[in-house]
Amino acid sequence: MKSLTHEEVIHKFKTLVRVVAGYSCQHNDLSLMVAGCHGMKLTLEDPRARIHAYIQKDDVANFFGGSLMVEAITRKMNKLLGISEPEVDEQASASKRNPHLIWCCIRS
Repeated sequence: MKSLTHEEVIHKFKTLVRVVAGYSCQHNDLSLMVAGCHGMKLTLEDPRARIHAYIQKDDVANFFGGSLMVEAITRKMNKLLGISEPEVDEQASASKRNPHLIWCCIRS
């Protein structure tokens, strides 16, 4: 609420959240995001609320640690979403999700 009611148009704050969903902003096509054509939408959750946060196309590479390969992004998104990599002869299931808490900076 402090960010929404802040006097200045741009307000930055650091918070501890879980990433509960992530979408490419264009038809869920990671190849376009990798090419730098568009950004990404994340659903972030803390104990009080959920918000939709957008990563601008210029910031996607920085968010993923400079790696813009589809496999690397998929692996990092799965880690953020708490989806473990399946072991041999094991299927990953939604019931095994456990999103980690991460620190992030949010700008309104």
